Amino acid sequence: MMASAVSTTACISNEERRWVVVGVCLTKVLTPPLRNVLASELQKWYNVLCQPPDEIDKQVFSKYKKTLPPSKLSLKYENINNNKIHKSSSAYDYAVMDHLSLAKLFVQPFMSMVTGFDQTMDMSAVLAVLCEADPFSGAAVDAKTLRSNVRNKWAHCNFSEWTVPDFNDAFQKMESLVKKMNLSAADEKMLCDDLDSWKNKGLQLCFGQAVDLELLELVTKKVAELRTAVKTWKIESDSEMDSLLNKLSNIKSNFEKELRALTWRVERCEKRGAENSKEIKLLDKRFNTELSKFSSKQEEKIPYVFGAPDRNQYFFGRRKELQDLQRILQRDETGAEKEVRVAAVCGLGGVGKTSLVTEYAYRMKKHYLGGVYWFSAEDDLFFEHSVHSVSDCFETWCLTWNV
Repeated sequence: MMASAVSTTACISNEERRWVVVGVCLTKVLTPPLRNVLASELQKWYNVLCQPPDEIDKQVFSKYKKTLPPSKLSLKYENINNNKIHKSSSAYDYAVMDHLSLAKLFVQPFMSMVTGFDQTMDMSAVLAVLCEADPFSGAAVDAKTLRSNVRNKWAHCNFSEWTVPDFNDAFQKMESLVKKMNLSAADEKMLCDDLDSWKNKGLQLCFGQAVDLELLELVTKKVAELRTAVKTWKIESDSEMDSLLNKLSNIKSNFEKELRALTWRVERCEKRGAENSKEIKLLDKRFNTELSKFSSKQEEKIPYVFGAPDRNQYFFGRRKELQDLQRILQRDETGAEKEVRVAAVCGLGGVGKTSLVTEYAYRMKKHYLGGVYWFSAEDDLFFEHSVHSVSDCFETWCLTWNV
């Protein structure tokens, strides 16, 4: 069901709408599949790093890796093995016991409370690993660009920055990262198609097009899910988190108002449509009744006239002549224009010309639905009498006659 365009200036600005759509894509569309890639690739890398000479699962204070090339980032051992309780790094447990712990080495301490490659690992943590871990070195530049120009910018909630070019640029950067992740062709296409679908939803929400009720319901639902997801984010500044949640709450409330208004309008349109449908059915019934009456009257007024003479009961043979008459007089029903066919039967008096034509008329009676009319042209008087006889059948008369 479609309704007329909802005003985009009433409660939620176009910039806020674009900001919401980008947030949905970062959190609900892009992050889940990227987590899955991280889990798979880091497990493989971890298995390699557990082999000599690295043996990161057996590291001790006297011998541990400070970086994992090609990254130059200092590994955050305080993030694993509950090392935060120790005042001195010399007391840390440096053994990396699983691929999740390996991922934690690349994130800031306030992001390290993740419990798995699940909803506790937000986009910021995912991008931090992609920027530094060796299996993703080919995507590192795109990951860093997306983190600084899209994800961090989104978290700052400066709606004025989300113009149409910014919106399009964000989607271009998300798609660019997806294409550097070495996904299967099918997975890459599915993810890019999903992003493109949401980009189109954002355009529909912002540019005064007719808003689909299902789309508005979906966006309202996703805003609620987005706010729930943001609550789990690990943000260094509490004030930044409060600001982000407050703005999401306001937008969620405004989307709900907009949804209620659109729902009411759709229901009103459906009600009016049902009422109009009833009126149309009544009018249609009346029209068909009147048409039936008119057709009946027309049938009564226009009789079927068959004016051929009496059939010659002794008529026999002349099959070829009858076939010739049928061939000559049969019209081409497929032609664009109506045509008149004329046949002349010639012969000496008494050879049976009238009997032949009369027999043809009786045999082809069903073919001539408009009637068969017989005019005698023996002389003017006979012809005039024939015309008057036919006109009497239709209750029409010729007051004057001039041949």
